[in-house]
This record gives sequence, structure tokens and C-alpha cells, in this order.
Amino acid sequence: MIFIKDTCLITIIIICSYIGFLKSKTFENRVLELSKFQNALVMFESKLKFTYEPIKNIFEEISNVIYKNENNVFFYTSKEKRNIYKAWCTGIDENKYFNEEDRNVTKMMGKLLGKTDIEGQLSEIELGLELINKQIKDAEIEKNKNSKLYKTMGVILGIGISIILIWIWRIYEYWFIIKDCRCWNFDCCVAPNFNKSWTWRSSHDDIFSRNGDCFNNSC
Repeated sequence: MIFIKDTCLITIIIICSYIGFLKSKTFENRVLELSKFQNALVMFESKLKFTYEPIKNIFEEISNVIYKNENNVFFYTSKEKRNIYKAWCTGIDENKYFNEEDRNVTKMMGKLLGKTDIEGQLSEIELGLELINKQIKDAEIEKNKNSKLYKTMGVILGIGISIILIWIWRIYEYWFIIKDCRCWNFDCCVAPNFNKSWTWRSSHDDIFSRNGDCFNNSC
């Protein structure tokens, strides 16, 4: 029984710590995803300046090089032939690490895709890079502020829940022994020995017990 109880308490602490770790990881992943998007825009800008490749081909290469063929906004957009902006927005929404502000900023960049000349596209990319730089700085601040906090909170929460459960268990054991005591004169009954390091002694009689039995004949 003690082994099962200890195992449950340790499991609770581990689960709460893991939840805190996962939450802290979201802040790190946001910085990583914004940095990937920034690198993708830099590559997009370079390709437009020096190679004059079609946007579809550039996006396919960005998807392969930057995102290693994972699902991303550039992958979705490269596969769309009609409504490019809709595909762009779908790719942005699929990114679970972006917050609402990140999505609004990145969606704005897709409105003029393929609708202006090269100079217009380059101007759009420059503006996009400035906005993404700001988002990365904000994400870094948020990560430094909250990442360690959530890890610590997860551990503290697990320990707190374990302490509460320990006290509930002790109260239950105490009540169970008092309830099953052979006499209802509390001066004759002895409290449970939870820690096995002390035994409560009656204030009226010289009585010792470990299981709540009554040894006073007067009961």
C-alpha cells in the first residue's frame, strides 16, 4: 500500500512537471518558428533579386531548405494555382506556435503575392522583415520571462497536490481508526501512529496503542 501511494505521488509530480515543461516549450518554439519564417523571407528576397525564378519554384525550394519538407505556409502556397492568398492564410493558421499577432502580421504579407512587379515584391519583403524582427524580439522577451516560470510552476504544482493528498490520506486513516475504536471514550482511545516514530498517550491513563484498541478496563 505504501509503495502504491508513493508511486502515485511521484507520478503526479512527474506529470505536473512535464506539463510545465511542455508549456514552457511553446515559447521557445514560437521563437524558432518566427526565426524560420525570417530566414525564409531572406531567401525569398535573394531569389527574387538574382534568379528571377517563379514564386512557385522559390517557395518549393524554401520549403525544402528551411522547413525540411515539413508542412508550412510556403509548401501550401506552392501547391495552390488559383487562390494564392487563401493558401497562404491556410498555411499560417496551420502553424500552432504563432500567436494571434504573429498570424496577423504574416497574413498581411501574402496579400500582394504575385500581384506586383519584382520591385513591389521586394518592398513588401523588406516591410515583412521589419515586422518579423519586432515579433522575434517580443517572442524572446516572452520566452525569457515565462519559460523558466512555467517549468518551476509545474514542479511546485505537483509537490503541492502531493502534499494535499498526503494530508487527506492521513485524515482518512485517522478517522478510520477512530471510527473502528472499540470504545467511544476518546480518553481511552489512542490516535494512529502515522509516522511510526511516536505513540499518543492518554492524558488520564497510562495507555499505549498503535492500532486504536482500548486497553483501559474502565472502558
